[in-house]
Amino acid sequence: MKSITFIVILFVSILMLVFSKMDYELHTSWDVDFENYLIENLQKATESIDAFVYKFKSDTIYDVLKQKGKDGVYFRLICDVNEAWNEEQYCQKFAKYGEVVSFETKNFDKLHAKGILIDKELLLIGSNNLDKSSINDNMEILAAINDTSIAKTFEDNFNTVFDAMK
Repeated sequence: MKSITFIVILFVSILMLVFSKMDYELHTSWDVDFENYLIENLQKATESIDAFVYKFKSDTIYDVLKQKGKDGVYFRLICDVNEAWNEEQYCQKFAKYGEVVSFETKNFDKLHAKGILIDKELLLIGSNNLDKSSINDNMEILAAINDTSIAKTFEDNFNTVFDAMK
């Protein structure tokens, strides 16, 4: 039931984007190189990156985010305990640049949500993981939304989950 509710909310949100006048871009991996698109947007970060992460195994994206951390960007990551929270994945390596928690709860089997909030303004949300399959092999969808109201809603939801996982 919870997954159906999430899908309905996502669908309604996408419809709202399509029919609103807010600043957004909607892409599929058919029309844009996801790795370059993600990197281009991640490089815009100057203050913070908050992210829900299911899988994180991209050397290129890791290198970009690592440099952002060295530049002073503060990270808060919520990483799936089964997929992104192991030695082969990169989540735990960001603890030195902020706070990283594992998503582990009795209420859900996994953290399948994917969203990145950059500087509390730009929201990247979609189906893609931060791994080679999502970047090179799968058909994915990604919305880049530059709207303070939606960014605030995402941040509030992120904070609720983040605080619960501490």
